[in-house]
Amino acid sequence: MPHLHILPLISPVSGTFNIRGSDVPYNPVLMSFGLVMHTSAHLYTDEAKIGEDVRKHLGDVKVLPYSQIFEDLRALDRENKVLIVNPLYALTKCFDPNASIV
Repeated sequence: MPHLHILPLISPVSGTFNIRGSDVPYNPVLMSFGLVMHTSAHLYTDEAKIGEDVRKHLGDVKVLPYSQIFEDLRALDRENKVLIVNPLYALTKCFDPNASIV
């Protein structure tokens, strides 16, 4: 069983966390990545765009800077986690070539 799921596309992030934004014209999404694990979830986006009402809605979801996902993924790789990624080249380059990417 995988240890985590990376959401590299903005529509699945918006759907998973049930949030909407206005970063893309005519599309109710915000520029973001998501990381969902067994015991926690992280939303990587422009923290200034996440108001108190949305933070309350998100509950225990950690809101982190958009670019921090690259550092966090490199750290997870060193812990030898099994990864599920809908391939996005920039994210897959964070992992060791031997990492399990499904």
